[in-house]
Amino acid sequence: MKKLRMVVILMGLVMFAIPQLGLADEASDKQAENKEDKVLKAGEIQVTAPREKEDIVLSPTVTTIDIEAYDVTGTPQNIEDILKDQAIIDFRGQSDLVPGYDSIYMRGFDPMRFAVGVDGLSIQRPGVWGNSQVNYATLPLWRIEKIEIMPGPHSALYSGKSEGGTINLKTKTPKKYESLKPDLKVTSSFRSYNTRNHNLNVEGGAGAFVYGIGYQNYHTDGYLRNNETDIDNYNGSVGYILSSGGYINLDVTHTDMLSENTVKNAPSCVDYDPSYPETTAPSYYPWQDREYDRDEDSYRFTYTQPTPIGNWTLSAYYEEQDWDWSWFSEKGTGKTPEVRPSEIQRSHYYLNQSQAGGRIQDEIKLTENQILTVGFDTVQMWREGFKSWEEYGYYMRDHKRSDQKAGYLQYEWNIIPRLRLTPGLRYEYVDLWFHNYDYQNKKTYITGEDIYIKRHRDQFVPKFFSTYELDDLSDVLRDTSVSLGVSKIWNPIPHCMPCPQDRPHGAWVKPEHGIGYDFIITRRLWKDIKLKLDYSYSEIKDYVTNNSKYAKYTPSAKNTVTPGLEFSDYKINLEKVCRHGVELELNGHLLNNLSFYLNYSFLELKNRGGELSGDEEVDEHAKHRVNAGLRYNLFRDTLLMLDYKFQDKQIQRVYEEVATDEYVLESVPMSAYHVFDFAVEQTLFKKLGFVKDMSLKFYVNNLFDEEYENSRGYPMTDRTIGGAISFRY
Repeated sequence: MKKLRMVVILMGLVMFAIPQLGLADEASDKQAENKEDKVLKAGEIQVTAPREKEDIVLSPTVTTIDIEAYDVTGTPQNIEDILKDQAIIDFRGQSDLVPGYDSIYMRGFDPMRFAVGVDGLSIQRPGVWGNSQVNYATLPLWRIEKIEIMPGPHSALYSGKSEGGTINLKTKTPKKYESLKPDLKVTSSFRSYNTRNHNLNVEGGAGAFVYGIGYQNYHTDGYLRNNETDIDNYNGSVGYILSSGGYINLDVTHTDMLSENTVKNAPSCVDYDPSYPETTAPSYYPWQDREYDRDEDSYRFTYTQPTPIGNWTLSAYYEEQDWDWSWFSEKGTGKTPEVRPSEIQRSHYYLNQSQAGGRIQDEIKLTENQILTVGFDTVQMWREGFKSWEEYGYYMRDHKRSDQKAGYLQYEWNIIPRLRLTPGLRYEYVDLWFHNYDYQNKKTYITGEDIYIKRHRDQFVPKFFSTYELDDLSDVLRDTSVSLGVSKIWNPIPHCMPCPQDRPHGAWVKPEHGIGYDFIITRRLWKDIKLKLDYSYSEIKDYVTNNSKYAKYTPSAKNTVTPGLEFSDYKINLEKVCRHGVELELNGHLLNNLSFYLNYSFLELKNRGGELSGDEEVDEHAKHRVNAGLRYNLFRDTLLMLDYKFQDKQIQRVYEEVATDEYVLESVPMSAYHVFDFAVEQTLFKKLGFVKDMSLKFYVNNLFDEEYENSRGYPMTDRTIGGAISFRY
């Protein structure tokens, strides 16, 4: 309660100080704007202060985060550590020390309901053990220039699964270097629990040729028992800058990740270790030594070419993941008793999956006020797996899981100087295959269907977004805009993610569809202090949810199901789900040496069909989240940073393995929490010989040692202390 009062007082002082500072500087505002601040208008409100590079730029359609300028209290391992500062993002990782798959939700939606892309190309995977769409640990931070967060389904350029919005990672554009000397950057950090994060990257060029090489080594012993993780990221890029202003670039990334899986550690356990936090959610015991060994490769190609008929972009990618889950079990039975048996065997689950995609796009400037974008994109996914338990072994043959194609067009029209309309249309054509064979019992899961069940989906999806700038109406409305987005929702794939057993549960359900609205106000309050307020509303029909708890057609030894109806109600379509949401973003400088950010989000989902599993689904999400931060330059080269995060109580529904290849769905309650992080960064010198921009950082995460849980009810990391050093050469 004391912490909550502290936060309220702090936020109150910030909100009180803004208008007071604005009134005090009213007489000098115009002079300051002319001499110091430069306001750039390009159809959307963007404010740039020349004193320093802006870390966050707010516009009606997108929030843009500049990676190089953005200051975090710790040392980020990947972009997830930056996204967590946005209230629109719900972090659900098992630990902030151990990176994992699909650790964030957006607007209350899981990764199957918002899009993540690299330079506009979606990251899409067949999924296993949940969604498994994005492993943020494999995305090298040094190759990302900006993060674009686009709320809502209003862009025709991105996948139909963008019900909650889109996160687009913009990689660095090739640039010419004045000399042959490469730019080398080194960052090394150490944190509690033997956590180490070392980065080395080199960028340079010769004439029109450019290159980049990077390496990251990350290790942590983890906060929980059996949670050690090692990650090695290797990245290389080569590019050529064309005389026409375009470029060709190839990016190659390899990731080697070995991580242990948290095990049960409770006072009731035989080998309980009180030096670790208590964990009851895991189903594995320490003697089983469960590990994930992942090797992932990514190849991305981009070609841009300005022409008299528009700016053309051709991009393609190929990704492949080889995973090996392994653990010890009782030899001959595969059982997992609490006490280690006399004879044990190493069991494995091997998985290989791959994805390939491409996009061709032309951005045509018809007139000074009209831009037409047309394009085509495609994503295809394959998957194979092999189980090697001694009591039964089988090979799951390689098979395509998804073939998605889409054509789109988007038309931006400044119909009058202050009014911009952006209608769009996307046509999606999707084929899905659901695995339908039980290799252990040598039969299909759903009687009468093929080994792979094929489903086809296609749909036209209209989009619309408009922005009107209010400057001409009144001086009071200077630097203010209002925007409205109204777009169709159509998601053909929220159900195609396989369950842990890789059974065809999703083959029975229909695509989600509906309509999404966003009403947005943006305003520059004073100097560079900017406000963005977004109210959103969605109606989603045929919303897909897991109904295993109430399913009547799940075959088992105790439940005989009519042939052909197996698993038909394991996942179901809810009649309708309504979502209300509010996102508030506020940032800027209170003083020349004091900046802040404040984000708030509200979320409410309602199930309008009355289904029991639907009522549980919409009750899972945190209603309120607040993220805030202060950045204070105590001295010229000394920066103090304070961050605060609040998340309301929520429930997480997760699969829990209770026996080998046997899972149940559990609801895990998570309490509300308040977390503070603090850091001080000292720039030692700007240039000394060949070394530049050397700095030291000291930080404390979870400053007040808050006890709280996140994904699956695992205890989150307690107070940790760290330090980092970085320099350029």
